[in-house]
Amino acid sequence: MRTVLEYEVKIPVDDLTPIKEKLVATGWELLEEVVEVDRYVDMRGCVNVPEDTAFRVRKKISSSGAVKGEVTYKGPRLEGDVKAREEINVEVKDPDALAEAFLRLGFRVYTLKKVRQVYSKEKHPAKIYVDEVDGLGKFVEVEVMDPGSLEKFREVLNEVKEELGLQGRPEVIKPYLDMYLEEMRK
Repeated sequence: MRTVLEYEVKIPVDDLTPIKEKLVATGWELLEEVVEVDRYVDMRGCVNVPEDTAFRVRKKISSSGAVKGEVTYKGPRLEGDVKAREEINVEVKDPDALAEAFLRLGFRVYTLKKVRQVYSKEKHPAKIYVDEVDGLGKFVEVEVMDPGSLEKFREVLNEVKEELGLQGRPEVIKPYLDMYLEEMRK
C-alpha cells in the first residue's frame, strides 16, 4: 500500500458568502454540498497506538439525502507550520452502526457536525472546503494530497489565499477535533 500524505491549512472567516462568490468567479467548481457527521474514536487508552493519531467514522449526507460512510485513519502529524499526515480511507456501509460498536466496546466517541461545500478547479492540485462547523465557526480549508514538498504546498496555498483575498489571515493547523476539545475545556 502506498502512503498518501495530506497537507492542509484552515483559515477562519466571518462570512462564507464572499468566499463562495470568489471561488465561482475564479473558476472553481462546486463538486458537492454535504452534511458530515464525524465521530472520532478516542484511542488514547489503547496500547501501541501512536500519540496524535486519529480514527474517524464519517457519515456524509448529500443534498439529495444519499448517505455514504467512511472510516479514516490519520497518522501522527509531521512537524511544520502546516498540517501534514498520512491518511487511509475505507468506505463503510453503515457508519452509525460502526460508531455504536465502538461505544459498546467502551470507547469514548466525540461527535462533530459540519456543513461542507467542496470545490475543485481543473488541473489544480488543491481542493477547497468551505466549512461551517457546529460550535466552532466558519473555515476555508485548503487541502493538497501528496504535493511533493512543503514548499510546493505553500506555493499552492499562497496562490489560493491571494485568489480568495485571504492573505494575512491566520492559518490554523489544528484538527477540528482539537479545537472542539479545547472548547469543551473552557
